[in-house]
Amino acid sequence: MTRTDDLPTHFSRIAREAGAEIMAVYTAGPVARLKDDRSPVTDADERAEASILARLAQLLPDVPVIAEESASHGQTPVIGRRCILVD
Repeated sequence: MTRTDDLPTHFSRIAREAGAEIMAVYTAGPVARLKDDRSPVTDADERAEASILARLAQLLPDVPVIAEESASHGQTPVIGRRCILVD
């Protein structure tokens, strides 16, 4: 179990890893497309979210995560007393 006082360190590491995914796409030139709700999304958005979700599943497997791109595809978990929001 992850100690709550370690969470800022873990979250910071996860954010840096997601940033690396974003930069890998942006160096090649991102291309935006529209989701069903007409908001823009890029491969960078999707790769970063996938990275974040994978790391959170390892770190806090019992905590549901609501994430923007997943939610736009209808994937929303059942939440109880706690959850993590990813945008």
